[in-house]
Amino acid sequence: GVPALFDINSTVSKMFAHFLLLLSLAAADAILAALPPPPPPRAARCPDIYTPGKFTEFALGKAMGVEVGQWFTEFGSAPRAMGLQFIGCLGEPDGQPSCNEANIDTCAERTGGQPNKYLKPCAPESFFCENSTQINPATQQLQEVLRFGTVDTAGEGNFPDSALANLYMCVNAENISVCADGYGELTDADKSPFTSGQVGCCSGPAQKCGVPGDRSLGELVCAALGYDESTLLTRGGEGAIFCPSGLPTPQRDPPPQPVFNDEPGYNLYVRMRRIAQSLTCTRTVLVTESPPPESPPPLSPPLSPPPPESPP
Repeated sequence: GVPALFDINSTVSKMFAHFLLLLSLAAADAILAALPPPPPPRAARCPDIYTPGKFTEFALGKAMGVEVGQWFTEFGSAPRAMGLQFIGCLGEPDGQPSCNEANIDTCAERTGGQPNKYLKPCAPESFFCENSTQINPATQQLQEVLRFGTVDTAGEGNFPDSALANLYMCVNAENISVCADGYGELTDADKSPFTSGQVGCCSGPAQKCGVPGDRSLGELVCAALGYDESTLLTRGGEGAIFCPSGLPTPQRDPPPQPVFNDEPGYNLYVRMRRIAQSLTCTRTVLVTESPPPESPPPLSPPLSPPPPESPP
């Protein structure tokens, strides 16, 4: 048979179409590169992190608080290595408060020192989370506010019945379910001689750690939740008497009472001097306009000239 002729027109058309495709893809890439980055997800609000009446399994008990793990992995700007999953008030395995009027003398932890201080876990039902808006009086900007913590802030810690109420947190955990049993097989050394059936302070990942009254932690948590500023309500004691935070901090010289050394230069499980009882996060959402200046009063109309005098 006769060999098919080379169709140069068809080949050129295909090459030109391919060139146009590459050109359009390059143009699309350039357009996408020039676009601003997508806005971050909106800031966390209470319904995102807190369910009233819901218990979270934590440290072999039941707690009420905020579950913030996803904001430290998928959404937040905080380092994933922190592994913060939960902040709240820890109760007994049945969810009841560890300390009550009947057992407070034996439940409150006596820390020693001069003077003695008494500590207790905040009761699960004392936990709160609230959203609000406010006008910053200094800048006249509208701010969105997220606040959570315990309402049990009256105790000074001088007597068992006025024990300082402690929030606790689960850190260094891959997910919230790990917080339920961070102690594994319990020994007598793991159990607190106080606080009824609760375990002792953390000495490893996903255990019962204190919430430090540290501005840097407040800023880290608020930033991860999508807020600009943080304020902590903190309480202090005599010496390092509160549960460790489980978070890396530069080791001091001389170091406070070490419980567990994680790596050289850092100490994760050191008793703390201050704790936080609530955290307030704020962010600016709208700049309100100042009212326009008042207009000056209108000028009075000019006086009319006197009428001409009548001739005599």
